Amino acid sequence: MFAASYDEIVISSRKGITIFNFPLRFYKKYLADKLKFVNVLSIKRRYDYYAGPRVLVKVKDQDAAEIRAYLLVVLSEDYDWNLLEYYEESL
Repeated sequence: MFAASYDEIVISSRKGITIFNFPLRFYKKYLADKLKFVNVLSIKRRYDYYAGPRVLVKVKDQDAAEIRAYLLVVLSEDYDWNLLEYYEESL
């Protein structure tokens, strides 16, 4: 998983699975009640020394598209957050 700063939302995709790495503050404010509309594989909370409390949300790629669309709306209105997305290709 890619290291994040306290204000970054990191999206990592590989082999049909997408992991969203959200700051806990962002997750509580914008996503906690919205994820019931998406088929979530797992939600884990962890603490990162550099990024603080984080929430990892694991979904299949078709559900990730819905979360991405929602993030674009939220991030267009709230400029306090940065988005970093990367894809891992298997050899």
